[in-house]
Amino acid sequence: MGTTMGDWRKLRSFAGVMLLIAGVSATAVISCGGGGGGGSNGELCDQCGDSDGKCRDSVEVSGSDRPSFCGSTDPCPVELRCLRELGSAQRRCFPADPVTNALDILYRCDGARPNPSVAPTTTPTGTPTFTPSAAATPTSTGPTATGVTATPTAGTPTPTPTVTPGDEVAVTITIDEKDTFTGSFTATVTYPAAKGSFLQGGTTDCTPDDDGLISRDDGSGTLTLDFPGDSTDAFPIGVDCTFHPSAGQPLADSDLVPSIIPSSQLSIVIDSLE
Repeated sequence: MGTTMGDWRKLRSFAGVMLLIAGVSATAVISCGGGGGGGSNGELCDQCGDSDGKCRDSVEVSGSDRPSFCGSTDPCPVELRCLRELGSAQRRCFPADPVTNALDILYRCDGARPNPSVAPTTTPTGTPTFTPSAAATPTSTGPTATGVTATPTAGTPTPTPTVTPGDEVAVTITIDEKDTFTGSFTATVTYPAAKGSFLQGGTTDCTPDDDGLISRDDGSGTLTLDFPGDSTDAFPIGVDCTFHPSAGQPLADSDLVPSIIPSSQLSIVIDSLE
């Protein structure tokens, strides 16, 4: 029996329904994890801020959602920080290490990385020192001896002098392009670690005039300046830092040695110290 016109109409209707179902399914998959348009629950990678609300204090992440500091821990507990996306004013709930407070600056939420102005560092907590109380001296109730009274010959203890750090030194760094440059770069400034560091209370004491540049110093003699994103129209970039010298260790211009990669396209200059 041949196919009638009514059969063809039924087949076309069935095919149209199947195409509609496939289109709705594909749209649902593409929209998953987009993070825009709906309300925020403060979860990992949700939008946050004045209009979107706060991030949750902590969550557990697993599988491919884990940041690099989790290592092999799965699931991994993380704290959430409301930070701007790199190159955007949009803020999202990015993961932070609950122990060190450090960020994974290569972690991506909806395709965007976090943009902290200063990489967080851990400030060690000092261990309290306990001083034992002096023991009570018993008083004798027996007869008093009438012999010669001994005179102590020990000298008076000499107090230990207080070490006072030297005066802070302002260090101004300028990074510029020799030719048109739009990529990422890394610059360093080495210094004698015995003379001090760029650390103040465990945090790198530098303020760049571009949010894309990240400064960090661990006190070992090297200040690192990273620009991991697109640097189009970012130059020149100024960085104002404060060097905290050790007592009796003045900082000289020759102590600071700058370098940058790629040096063929970029330059780094340090102003003369005042």
